[in-house]
Amino acid sequence: MCKIYTAYTISKAILYILVNMPKMKVPSAVKLARYQPNTTRKQSKKGQNATNDISAEAIVTMLKDTYQKNKNDTYARWIKKYMREQFEFYGLKSPQRRSLSSEELTISAKFDQAATIKLLELLWREDYRDMQMFGVDLATENKRVLAGNTASQSLKGLMCIRNLIITKSWWDTVDMLASGVVGHLVSQYPDKLNCTMDEWILDSNMWIRRTAILHQLGYKKQTNQEQLFRYCLTCCHEKEFFIQKAIGWALRTYYRDNPAAVKDFCKKNKDKLATLSYKEALKHDK
Repeated sequence: MCKIYTAYTISKAILYILVNMPKMKVPSAVKLARYQPNTTRKQSKKGQNATNDISAEAIVTMLKDTYQKNKNDTYARWIKKYMREQFEFYGLKSPQRRSLSSEELTISAKFDQAATIKLLELLWREDYRDMQMFGVDLATENKRVLAGNTASQSLKGLMCIRNLIITKSWWDTVDMLASGVVGHLVSQYPDKLNCTMDEWILDSNMWIRRTAILHQLGYKKQTNQEQLFRYCLTCCHEKEFFIQKAIGWALRTYYRDNPAAVKDFCKKNKDKLATLSYKEALKHDK
């Protein structure tokens, strides 16, 4: 009876494994071997295998295959229309996309600056917007890597992000790169990189000017008030919606930490600020 029960238990366990095998998560090293069979391996100090030399191209291929297998045509059509038919989409909502590509992000988060920049450039060459959104997550995750250890390295990272901003430009990528990445890079070496922001606020590309206005969104009490107000006045004459909105957004955010200064600035410059900018800036003023 005991032997029969044991055999039954083992059979049941095997059946469970077979049924649930498609749902099991494939280890990163095994998953990568499918896309990069020549990946080199080395023994760690603990005797465990560690995957090295993972290429940016392999990450891109993995992402494309994963996203394609989980494509949602219905949502893809809706989001494409919402984004004014500018990009193709796999139809993955952000939580699902991040879950599906969590291993790829974990792997690429270990890249050095050169590899990170290469991967970002490859992602921006892809037609599907989901690939650029993964790139935004990567740039945010690797912002310290992009900053490097010197002002010149940080400037190199900043120039990489600039190229991403002016390529396939739209608010979904630009705004997250502005506040989540550019702001961090500048904050590491403000004496060296604020002059770059002074150049960006005068740039002919609207998205670069918007980025200069928005890059301090996460600074809070560390906001350079003089710079913020100067940038707002530099662009306040523009009719461009995304510039007017950016001015209002930046001022409204700073209002949380210094309402008196923002109210005073808006009051003194009401005749210069666009109505949209003024209303947005004082949206929470009572």
